[in-house]
Amino acid sequence: TVESRMEDLRCLYGETVTVADAARIIGMSRNSMYALLRRGKISRACGGKRIDVRSVARYIDEPAVTNHRVRVEKGSVKRV
Repeated sequence: TVESRMEDLRCLYGETVTVADAARIIGMSRNSMYALLRRGKISRACGGKRIDVRSVARYIDEPAVTNHRVRVEKGSVKRV
Protein backbone atom coordinates (compact mmCIF):
# COMPACT_ATOMS: atom_id res chain seq x y z
CA THR A 1 0.00 0.00 0.00
CA VAL A 2 1.01 3.60 -0.41
CA GLU A 3 1.17 4.08 3.37
CA SER A 4 3.69 1.27 3.84
CA ARG A 5 5.74 2.54 0.88
CA MET A 6 5.72 6.04 2.41
CA GLU A 7 6.92 4.67 5.72
CA ASP A 8 9.65 2.57 4.06
CA LEU A 9 10.92 5.53 2.04
CA ARG A 10 10.81 7.83 5.08
CA CYS A 11 12.86 5.32 7.10
CA LEU A 12 15.45 5.03 4.33
CA TYR A 13 15.68 8.66 3.18
CA GLY A 14 13.93 10.89 5.73
CA GLU A 15 11.12 13.33 4.93
CA THR A 16 12.75 14.87 1.84
CA VAL A 17 15.27 13.92 -0.84
CA THR A 18 17.22 15.70 -3.53
CA VAL A 19 15.98 15.64 -7.11
CA ALA A 20 18.79 13.21 -7.97
CA ASP A 21 17.78 10.85 -5.14
CA ALA A 22 14.11 11.00 -6.15
CA ALA A 23 15.11 10.20 -9.73
CA ARG A 24 17.11 7.19 -8.54
CA ILE A 25 14.24 5.95 -6.36
CA ILE A 26 11.78 6.05 -9.27
CA GLY A 27 14.30 4.99 -11.91
CA MET A 28 14.21 8.12 -14.06
CA SER A 29 16.58 10.85 -15.11
CA ARG A 30 16.72 14.17 -13.30
CA ASN A 31 15.22 15.84 -16.39
CA SER A 32 12.23 13.51 -16.16
CA MET A 33 11.87 14.42 -12.49
CA TYR A 34 11.77 18.12 -13.39
CA ALA A 35 9.00 17.31 -15.89
CA LEU A 36 7.04 15.52 -13.14
CA LEU A 37 7.51 18.54 -10.89
CA ARG A 38 6.20 20.90 -13.58
CA ARG A 39 3.15 18.68 -14.10
CA GLY A 40 2.48 18.46 -10.37
CA LYS A 41 3.02 14.70 -10.14
CA ILE A 42 5.79 15.13 -7.54
CA SER A 43 5.79 17.77 -4.78
CA ARG A 44 8.61 20.05 -3.67
CA ALA A 45 9.54 20.62 -0.02
CA CYS A 46 11.93 22.85 1.96
CA GLY A 47 11.24 25.99 -0.01
CA GLY A 48 11.40 24.15 -3.32
CA LYS A 49 14.94 22.83 -2.93
CA ARG A 50 14.05 19.20 -2.12
CA ILE A 51 11.38 16.63 -2.98
CA ASP A 52 8.73 15.39 -0.55
CA VAL A 53 9.24 11.64 -0.09
CA ARG A 54 5.49 11.12 0.35
CA SER A 55 4.86 12.43 -3.16
CA VAL A 56 7.43 9.98 -4.53
CA ALA A 57 5.62 7.10 -2.80
CA ARG A 58 2.26 8.28 -4.16
CA TYR A 59 3.69 8.53 -7.68
CA ILE A 60 5.13 5.00 -7.51
CA ASP A 61 1.78 3.59 -6.38
CA GLU A 62 -0.32 5.35 -9.04
CA PRO A 63 -1.75 2.62 -11.28
CA ALA A 64 -0.22 2.37 -14.77
CA VAL A 65 1.18 5.89 -14.96
CA THR A 66 2.89 6.52 -18.26
CA ASN A 67 5.68 9.06 -18.25
CA HIS A 68 7.42 9.33 -21.62
CA ARG A 69 9.10 5.94 -21.99
CA VAL A 70 8.68 4.81 -18.39
CA ARG A 71 5.64 3.12 -16.93
CA VAL A 72 5.26 2.54 -13.20
CA GLU A 73 3.03 -0.36 -12.27
CA LYS A 74 2.47 -1.37 -8.66
CA GLY A 75 5.83 -0.06 -7.54
CA SER A 76 8.00 -1.54 -10.28
CA VAL A 77 9.51 0.55 -13.03
CA LYS A 78 9.35 -0.82 -16.56
CA ARG A 79 10.94 0.74 -19.60
CA VAL A 80 8.60 0.67 -22.60
